[in-house]
Amino acid sequence: MVLELVIALKNDDKRAFEKVYYTNYEKLYNYYKAKTGSEFIGEELAQEAFIKLWVYRKTLSEEHSIETQLFRIAKTIFIDTLKKRKLEIVYMDEIGNLDISDEAINQLDSKEFARQVDTHIDNLPPIRKKVFKLSRLEGLSHNEIAKLLSISPKSVNNHITKAIKQLKEMIGIVITIIISIF
Repeated sequence: MVLELVIALKNDDKRAFEKVYYTNYEKLYNYYKAKTGSEFIGEELAQEAFIKLWVYRKTLSEEHSIETQLFRIAKTIFIDTLKKRKLEIVYMDEIGNLDISDEAINQLDSKEFARQVDTHIDNLPPIRKKVFKLSRLEGLSHNEIAKLLSISPKSVNNHITKAIKQLKEMIGIVITIIISIF
């Protein structure tokens, strides 16, 4: 039965997907709820996991149960969510120096803000983006990044400083635009 579900999903069988969904939704929801302490986030992340399962169904392994693969997807989504949240916190600290009221910041939609931040990171020059992500998302030290990229620690520091400055400017503009809409 394990292999049959995987094969059925790979062959676009929507009934097999529904079976997987109804069999595993509560377990997945409870996993996320326990990890986050939030029913809402638990629901959102569980839905995202099932969406990814359907989107990537053609790449499922026939050697592992659907539950194992679903929870691998779930774990990856959770780790990605933690990284994004950590990045949001870093940015909120960084924009703390901007002259914007707390009320205006509270009006920002956090998903939209996160999407804008991700877009701005992607628009950084390639090496600056790589250094910034290694530092802020992966938590590597300047020396570790320098060794990994074969550049000096001073270059790492310069890239991070420039990235933060550039992101502050871009985020300030985004906040100003969003505030003007309200």
